[in-house]
Amino acid sequence: MHLPEQNSRSEPIRENMPLQIRGWQIERLGWYGLLLLVGLALGGLFSKGPLSDAQVVSEQGDLLLDYQRFARNGAQSQLIVTLEERSRLSIAGELLDGFSIDSIQPAPMSSASDGNGGLVLDFRVGAERTVVSIRLTANGVGSYRSTLHAADQQVELNQFIYP
Repeated sequence: MHLPEQNSRSEPIRENMPLQIRGWQIERLGWYGLLLLVGLALGGLFSKGPLSDAQVVSEQGDLLLDYQRFARNGAQSQLIVTLEERSRLSIAGELLDGFSIDSIQPAPMSSASDGNGGLVLDFRVGAERTVVSIRLTANGVGSYRSTLHAADQQVELNQFIYP
């Protein structure tokens, strides 16, 4: 049942109320979509935040990785790698294609290429646990998959870089 206000009129101007109501419904959907997009952005979908924070643990639990799933091209991000009684860390995959390494703390005793485009870092720390902070700058666009190895353990990370 239509209310009198929802009936089409021809005086004082010509109106098509069903079309007008459809337009209002589409506009309302647009507002809900924008509200959802703002909520996701505040949650970290496009950079730092709870939706972007990720933590990966190896099967034995001796290798732990904290990183951001989403990055922006040109923005800095950080990988925190916790090694339990391991002194050698190997980074393989596309990480070095989409990111450039700005700094590594603590500085490794040596670093070398693994021959397949990967990087091997040797820390030779006598500590029971080593926490390595790798500061990266995103310089690519798209999805990047990488694997970090420490002795016989590995963890995988997936990151997406927005333009």
